[in-house]
Amino acid sequence: MYTLKFTEDGLNDVKALPKGDKNALKAELLKNLSTNPKQCGEPLLPPLGGWYSFHYLEYRVIYRVYDDLLAVGIAGVGKHDKNAENDIYRRLEDAAKSDDWSAIPDRAAALKAACARLAETVTNFNTP
Repeated sequence: MYTLKFTEDGLNDVKALPKGDKNALKAELLKNLSTNPKQCGEPLLPPLGGWYSFHYLEYRVIYRVYDDLLAVGIAGVGKHDKNAENDIYRRLEDAAKSDDWSAIPDRAAALKAACARLAETVTNFNTP
């Protein structure tokens, strides 16, 4: 089982969803991403190589899989939207293409560091 972790922006995206959608999406994420994250999503192409997109109803979930930590980092959730400014995939893609990651924090690095600290704690705890 994979642990689902949200970046700050990803969590804010989820909190902004209507309650019914939020609960339904949560159930789908737990059912799919926590058990088989690479098979239930589509791998994204550069400039977002290494990221995946999971689709549920009218929503898109952008995430990264950390097999070594058995963790899934969810960076954003948003509606499919023809308006590129509102579409979560386009928002991340535009930032990656422009190399302007100041527009959105380096979610992958922050998540990886947090997961690494967690893994280090578990490793240290299990070390005699």
